[in-house]
Amino acid sequence: MVLLFKAFFNWCRDENRMKTIQPNVWKVFLDCHSSFAVPSTPQSTEDIEEFFNVFEEHILPLFEEFRTHYCSISPTFAFWDMFLHAVEILLQNIRAERDGLWLLHLKSVSAMLPYFFITNRTNYARWTPAYVLDMLNLPETVKSSFLSGEFAVRQKPGTFNGIWSDMATEKPIIKDSKGCGGIVGFSGEMRARSG
Repeated sequence: MVLLFKAFFNWCRDENRMKTIQPNVWKVFLDCHSSFAVPSTPQSTEDIEEFFNVFEEHILPLFEEFRTHYCSISPTFAFWDMFLHAVEILLQNIRAERDGLWLLHLKSVSAMLPYFFITNRTNYARWTPAYVLDMLNLPETVKSSFLSGEFAVRQKPGTFNGIWSDMATEKPIIKDSKGCGGIVGFSGEMRARSG
């Protein structure tokens, strides 16, 4: 990502787009960077929100223009841009599960849908739209619980430690099935099961 943004700012300079970025944008960026540069400095939610608002308003339109321009002239750039977009979706999904962010979960799952079709994952391509529609039409009590992060399973208290529900159930089931009286050594042949 560092190389991508370096190329973006070089493009802005070469295309005389730097002058379209207002000076207050740079001040917001520097303030946000300074608050993260010193580990003991508490980061305020307002600073981060201001950073994202300024980024979306002033930088993102230029960045989209930069991406469109280079994707049209360079197949290599287009490939890496597509790859980084897919990785970004994956990382958003992981963050949504770890932090219990329901809306980000729905957004990332919806964004994965085209990849299920492209990679011929028939069951995911078939059932993901149904899942998303069902999740958008949840009863209000369930929806409010999910919005507060109760859809992610947490085995220990803390932050960024939520896991997917299927992973949470697989661990104890696999552990139990491999223990005494489990499925290890169990055979599918009828004569082995009949004593």
